Amino acid sequence: MTAGIETDVEASFAELLAGVLRIDQVSVDSHFFDDLGADSLLMAQFCARVRKRGDLPHVSMKDIYAHPTIRSLAVAAAAPSVRPRPSGSPLGSAHPPAPTPTNPREYVLCGALQALFYLGFSYLSVLAAIAGYQLFVGASVGVERVVRLLLFGAVAFLVVCAIPIAAKWLLIGRWKPRQIRLWSLEYVRFWIVKTLIRSNPAPYLFIGSPLYGLYLRALGAKIGRGVLILSRRIPICTDLLSIGAGTVIRREASFLCYRGQAGRIEIGPVTLGRAPARVSRWRRTVSGALTLLVILFIYVPLLEGGLDMLSVWVSARVETGLVIRALAISFVLFFGLVLLGLLAIGIVPRVLSSVLKPDTVYPLYGFRYSMYRIIGGLSRMRFLPLLFGDSSYIVHFLRWMGWRLTPVVQTGSNFGSEVTTTNPFLTSVGTGTMIADGLNVFNDDISSTSFRVSRVAMGPRNFVGNYVNYPAGAKTGENCLLGTKVMVPIEGKTYQGVGLLGSPPFEIPRSVERDSRFDHLRTGEALRRGLAAKNRFNLQTIGIFLATRWLGVFLMVLIDLAALQSSHAFTGALFAFSAVAAAIYYALVERCFESLGPPPPPICSIYDSRFWWVERVWKLHPINFLHLFDGTPFKSVLWRLIGVRFGKRVFDDGVFISEPT
Repeated sequence: MTAGIETDVEASFAELLAGVLRIDQVSVDSHFFDDLGADSLLMAQFCARVRKRGDLPHVSMKDIYAHPTIRSLAVAAAAPSVRPRPSGSPLGSAHPPAPTPTNPREYVLCGALQALFYLGFSYLSVLAAIAGYQLFVGASVGVERVVRLLLFGAVAFLVVCAIPIAAKWLLIGRWKPRQIRLWSLEYVRFWIVKTLIRSNPAPYLFIGSPLYGLYLRALGAKIGRGVLILSRRIPICTDLLSIGAGTVIRREASFLCYRGQAGRIEIGPVTLGRAPARVSRWRRTVSGALTLLVILFIYVPLLEGGLDMLSVWVSARVETGLVIRALAISFVLFFGLVLLGLLAIGIVPRVLSSVLKPDTVYPLYGFRYSMYRIIGGLSRMRFLPLLFGDSSYIVHFLRWMGWRLTPVVQTGSNFGSEVTTTNPFLTSVGTGTMIADGLNVFNDDISSTSFRVSRVAMGPRNFVGNYVNYPAGAKTGENCLLGTKVMVPIEGKTYQGVGLLGSPPFEIPRSVERDSRFDHLRTGEALRRGLAAKNRFNLQTIGIFLATRWLGVFLMVLIDLAALQSSHAFTGALFAFSAVAAAIYYALVERCFESLGPPPPPICSIYDSRFWWVERVWKLHPINFLHLFDGTPFKSVLWRLIGVRFGKRVFDDGVFISEPT
C-alpha cells in the first residue's frame, strides 16, 4: 500500500521503495532518510530496481539526495533537464543491443579446447625448462654452475618474453575493430593470446620503465616518445592502442581495448593524448638497459638459485619420504617469505626514504626514481595488509611500515585488508578515523619527465568507504564521510562535517539514524569487553589464514616434487594440475568456513561475532587463485563451488564477488 499517489511514476517509485524498505506503505511526501530511515545502501538498491524498469526514467544517487521524497523525485525525473537513460550500445543507440545467442555445444567445446591448451602448453613448457636446465647447467659445480645458471636464466627469460609476441602475430595478426561471439573458435584464439600476455612476467617487470613501451610496440601498439605507463592492467588488443608522446598512465588506469557485452567480445580502439616529451633519449636508454640487466642477472638468478639452494638444503637434511620433504620445503618457503617480507617492508623503505625530500622535483629514470619505485613497490605489498587487516594488529603493522597514526583510537577495525600508499613516511591519518578496504593514498605527482613526493594528511574522525583514491592536497578536513569510490576534491573549499559521494562528488549527510544504533558499544566497559573478544577472534582468524595458505603451498610443492620424480610423460601434466588443485583447495576452504559461520546480518555492530565471521571469510577469499580460469567455463564452476548462484554459460573475465553466498 502507498499513500498520496498522484501519477503513475509516483506509484511505481513508491511501490519499488516499499519493497526495498520492506514496509507496506510509503507516503510520497516522506523524507527518504529522516522519515523512512533509509540509507545510501538501501537507496542504491532502489536506483538499481528503477533502472531495471524500462518504463521509468533513470535516477541516480545524486538525484536521490537532491530530491529526497517520492513526489519531488518523480517531478525531477519527469523534467526535460534530467539526463536520458544511458545507452548500453557502443554506438549510442536508444536501445541496448540484443544479446548474441550462445550455443551449449560451443560452450562445452570451448572449455575442452581451453583445457587442452592449458595442459599442452604447461607440458611443453616444463619439458623445455627441464631440457634447457640440463643443457645449460647440468652437473656443473662451483663458479661454472653460477655462470651457467645466469646464462640459462637470461635465455629462459628472453624466450618467455617472446612467446606472447609470437603467438599474437601467428594466431591473430593485427587486431581490428570487430565483435567476437563468446565461446566460438574465434574466441578461443582471442583467449589464448590474452592468457599468454597476461600470464607473462615481462610486462609486470617492465612497468614504469622505457622497456614497457618497447614491449607494447612489439605487440603492435603505437607508443609515442616519452610515454610512462604505471598501470598493471595489461592491454590485449594492442594494435588498436595509440598513446601520444609524453603521456602518463597512472596505476589505476585500464586500457584493455576490448570489453565483454551481450554475449560477445567487442574490440575497439583506445587513443590517449599527445604532449611534448623532454626526457633525454640517453637517460631513457640507460634506464631501460639497467632495468633489463637487473631482471636478467639479479631477479631471475635469485629466483632460480634460491629455489635450487632450498631444494638442496632440504634434501641434505631430510632423508625421508616425499611428503616430509614437501612439508619442509613449503614451510621454509612460505613462512620464510612472510618473515622476509615483514622485515623488508619495515626496514628497506625506512633506509631509502632519506634520499627523497617532500615537494622536491626529481627527473625520471635516475637514482632517486629507482628508490621511489622500490619504496612504492614494497609499500603496495598486498599479502601483509591482508594478513593483519580488519583487526587491531593492522595499526601496529602500518606504524612499522612508517605510517603516522598517533594517537590511535583503537576500534579493532581501524583499517581494512587493502591499504596502499606510495610513501608511508609521508602519510598520516588523524585520530578516530576508520578506513574500509581499498584505500589508495597518492603521495606522488608524476609527469613524463619528472616526479615528486608530497605529504598526505587525512583529518581526524573521518570514515572512508571502499576503494577511495586519496591524493595529496585533498580538500577534506575533520569528521567527513567519504563514500565508496568517491572522487576526493583537490580544489575549492575544505569539507568538514559532511559526507561526499560520487564522481564528481556531491554533499550528503555525514550520518543517518542507523549510525547511532550502537553508540553504547563505543565507550566504557562495553568497548573494552567487545574489543578484547574481537582481538581473540581475530588472532584465531590470522592463525587460520596462515595455516590454510601454507597448506595450499604444501599441496602445490607436493605435486611439483612428485612431478619431478615421475617420467617426462607425467611431469608437465602434474605441474599443470598443481595450480588447478590449489585453486580448488582454496575455494573449498572458503566454502567450508562460510558454512561453519552464522548467517551474516544485514547490519550489526563491529563487536558482533557474526561480523567477525564475515571478516574471516573476507580474509580467506580465494579470488587471487581464480584468475587462472578467467574467460573459461571453469570459472563459473568454481564460483558455484564457493556458493555463488550463477546462471548458465556466464562469461567471467575477472569479477570479484566479496560475498559469495
